[in-house]
Amino acid sequence: MKDTSLLKSGERLSELLNQGMTWTPGQAFALIEPVAEQAALAHEQGKQAGLTGPEDIFITERLWFCFFTAGQTEKKLAGQTGKGWPVLAALSGEKRAAAPAAGEKSPYIPLEIWVSGEPAGPRSEVYSLCAVIYHMITGVPPADASQRMKGQEAPPPSRLGIEIDAGRETALMKGLALLEKDRYSSCGELARALWPNTDREQPDSDQAQEDSKKADAAASEKKAAGVPSSRAGVMVRLWANRIALIILLIFLVSCCVILSFINPMFNLVYVILLPFALWAKSKSQVLCEMLSRKDGGAWDDYMLGTDVRRYTVISVTFLDQIPALPAQKWDVSAHRNKKVMAWREPEGDGYHFYIGAQGGVTAGTICDRLFSGCSALREVRFQNAFDTSHTVSMQGLFDGCASLERTDIDSLDLSRVRKRKNMWRGTRWE
Repeated sequence: MKDTSLLKSGERLSELLNQGMTWTPGQAFALIEPVAEQAALAHEQGKQAGLTGPEDIFITERLWFCFFTAGQTEKKLAGQTGKGWPVLAALSGEKRAAAPAAGEKSPYIPLEIWVSGEPAGPRSEVYSLCAVIYHMITGVPPADASQRMKGQEAPPPSRLGIEIDAGRETALMKGLALLEKDRYSSCGELARALWPNTDREQPDSDQAQEDSKKADAAASEKKAAGVPSSRAGVMVRLWANRIALIILLIFLVSCCVILSFINPMFNLVYVILLPFALWAKSKSQVLCEMLSRKDGGAWDDYMLGTDVRRYTVISVTFLDQIPALPAQKWDVSAHRNKKVMAWREPEGDGYHFYIGAQGGVTAGTICDRLFSGCSALREVRFQNAFDTSHTVSMQGLFDGCASLERTDIDSLDLSRVRKRKNMWRGTRWE
């Protein structure tokens, strides 16, 4: 373990980690707290702190907030070695000028940046900061996004034999959640979870201390009650919705039965069939899985049994509606009820392929090789119009998509997906 009293002003955290140094959880959290405070300050002011890696953090005896001084920060600190100041860590101010390129592998780059290369947002910056803390405590960085998408996990520090406060470990692992929506919304929210006893507004106020005690008590009660994890929370909400639907159906059937006694012309058959009709409607917008063409063509030569060859597709877009144009469309629904339609728009020698349904398209439980063999495919836009909450297998989803540059797969619900073999084979993210 590294004795923080022996750290030298001006040392970069990356240099220390490269030397194999580790810290106890208490030391690591104490050292990084000022860094989190700086990032939180930026978020509160509507600014971006940028993705944080060990090379962006250096040791100082006196902390300067450096978001507005950028490259001048380290020069200022060179002559500020005043006595009696505690050892602190600070952001160097020399942050990335642009977002990392899509597909760039690093344990500090979150999934959404790895897939799309878009500029980092507050939730992305929460991930990179937590990855640094995880590296300091465990001695190894978490698996990068490409490995985690293939099923490799970042085990909690306690599972590696490290003694760490349960509340802080829960907060740290939430910040390291693979999906952006499962993380804290900002570094300020992360800081309040990792350092709950730090008074940030009125440290001498009795009311502030009282509020902090109440918050701690509420957190303890929630923890004792067994708050579900993000994945468990999805299942709880799913079952809650189902139960609510069942109660609603029972109420409607009861009303219809009463009406049937009041008015004999009311057909009781409809009352009996009503629950089944509603159930069928909810299942009617499911995308087909593997369709062979009527002329004998193999399913993996054509897009979902249409006339569009896979190697000609340059983009795929999912929509929550079916427009009137173009006139030529294909029925690609699992129930063959024209609830899910596909069409194309030409561009040069290729096509933009569209899949739409009113209210969005629902994926089947098996979604294997959906885009397999689309060698010219450059972009897939799901646009929150592709429901994968019941999908359990995505094997070979992008297999052979060597030209793929961008996809918003991060917007999908992958909580139940268990099989991901060859999901990215042949792509730049393999």
